[in-house]
Amino acid sequence: MNRLRELSSQVMDVYQSLSQEFSAFQSSQSLNCVEKCGACCNKPDIEVSPLEMLPFALQLNNRGAVLILCRSISMAPNPGVQSPHVTLKSPWPIQQSPH
Repeated sequence: MNRLRELSSQVMDVYQSLSQEFSAFQSSQSLNCVEKCGACCNKPDIEVSPLEMLPFALQLNNRGAVLILCRSISMAPNPGVQSPHVTLKSPWPIQQSPH
Protein backbone atom coordinates (compact mmCIF):
# COMPACT_ATOMS: atom_id res chain seq x y z
CA MET A 1 0.00 0.00 0.00
CA ASN A 2 2.92 2.33 0.68
CA ARG A 3 4.10 1.90 -2.93
CA LEU A 4 0.65 2.91 -4.17
CA ARG A 5 0.70 6.00 -1.97
CA GLU A 6 4.15 6.95 -3.28
CA LEU A 7 2.99 6.47 -6.85
CA SER A 8 -0.15 8.48 -6.14
CA SER A 9 1.97 11.30 -4.76
CA GLN A 10 4.07 11.29 -7.92
CA VAL A 11 0.94 11.42 -10.07
CA MET A 12 -0.33 14.38 -8.03
CA ASP A 13 3.03 16.14 -8.50
CA VAL A 14 2.68 15.75 -12.27
CA TYR A 15 -0.90 17.05 -12.15
CA GLN A 16 0.19 20.05 -10.08
CA SER A 17 2.96 20.83 -12.56
CA LEU A 18 0.59 20.50 -15.52
CA SER A 19 -1.97 22.70 -13.78
CA GLN A 20 0.62 25.42 -13.23
CA GLU A 21 1.83 25.21 -16.83
CA PHE A 22 -1.72 25.32 -18.16
CA SER A 23 -2.59 28.30 -15.96
CA ALA A 24 0.53 30.13 -17.15
CA PHE A 25 -0.39 29.40 -20.78
CA GLN A 26 -3.97 30.60 -20.24
CA SER A 27 -2.71 33.82 -18.69
CA SER A 28 -0.13 34.45 -21.40
CA GLN A 29 -2.75 33.95 -24.13
CA SER A 30 -5.59 35.76 -22.31
CA LEU A 31 -7.65 32.57 -22.38
CA ASN A 32 -10.14 32.63 -19.55
CA CYS A 33 -12.81 30.14 -18.66
CA VAL A 34 -16.30 31.37 -17.96
CA GLU A 35 -16.55 31.88 -14.21
CA LYS A 36 -18.07 28.88 -12.38
CA CYS A 37 -18.81 27.13 -15.69
CA GLY A 38 -17.60 23.61 -14.83
CA ALA A 39 -18.42 22.25 -18.30
CA CYS A 40 -15.01 20.57 -18.62
CA CYS A 41 -15.39 18.92 -15.22
CA ASN A 42 -18.86 17.59 -16.07
CA LYS A 43 -17.95 16.02 -19.43
CA PRO A 44 -18.92 12.32 -19.06
CA ASP A 45 -16.85 10.83 -21.88
CA ILE A 46 -13.36 11.71 -20.67
CA GLU A 47 -11.14 8.64 -20.57
CA VAL A 48 -8.46 8.12 -17.94
CA SER A 49 -5.94 5.39 -17.22
CA PRO A 50 -5.84 3.42 -13.96
CA LEU A 51 -2.67 5.31 -13.04
CA GLU A 52 -4.45 8.64 -13.49
CA MET A 53 -7.25 7.48 -11.20
CA LEU A 54 -4.95 6.15 -8.48
CA PRO A 55 -5.05 9.30 -6.30
CA PHE A 56 -8.85 9.37 -6.47
CA ALA A 57 -9.12 5.63 -5.78
CA LEU A 58 -6.92 5.98 -2.69
CA GLN A 59 -9.03 8.89 -1.50
CA LEU A 60 -12.18 6.79 -1.93
CA ASN A 61 -10.52 4.00 0.03
CA ASN A 62 -9.45 6.37 2.81
CA ARG A 63 -12.97 7.74 3.10
CA GLY A 64 -14.59 4.30 3.11
CA ALA A 65 -16.47 5.17 -0.05
CA VAL A 66 -15.27 2.21 -2.13
CA LEU A 67 -18.18 0.00 -1.05
CA ILE A 68 -20.68 2.77 -1.80
CA LEU A 69 -19.25 3.16 -5.30
CA CYS A 70 -19.22 -0.61 -5.89
CA ARG A 71 -22.87 -0.87 -4.82
CA SER A 72 -23.75 2.05 -7.08
CA ILE A 73 -22.02 0.38 -10.04
CA SER A 74 -23.68 -2.99 -9.36
CA MET A 75 -27.12 -1.34 -9.31
CA ALA A 76 -26.54 0.53 -12.59
CA PRO A 77 -28.94 -0.50 -15.39
CA ASN A 78 -26.04 -1.76 -17.55
CA PRO A 79 -23.11 -2.50 -15.22
CA GLY A 80 -19.83 -2.01 -17.00
CA VAL A 81 -21.43 0.13 -19.69
CA GLN A 82 -22.86 3.09 -17.86
CA SER A 83 -20.93 4.72 -15.09
CA PRO A 84 -22.85 5.88 -12.04
CA HIS A 85 -23.07 9.54 -11.24
CA VAL A 86 -21.35 9.75 -7.88
CA THR A 87 -20.59 13.08 -6.27
CA LEU A 88 -17.36 12.92 -4.32
CA LYS A 89 -14.77 15.56 -3.62
CA SER A 90 -11.87 15.28 -6.03
CA PRO A 91 -8.34 15.14 -4.61
CA TRP A 92 -7.30 17.67 -7.24
CA PRO A 93 -7.69 21.32 -6.31
CA ILE A 94 -9.76 23.23 -8.81
CA GLN A 95 -8.04 26.46 -9.65
CA GLN A 96 -10.11 29.42 -10.67
CA SER A 97 -8.87 31.28 -13.74
CA PRO A 98 -7.75 34.83 -13.05
CA HIS A 99 -10.39 37.33 -14.23
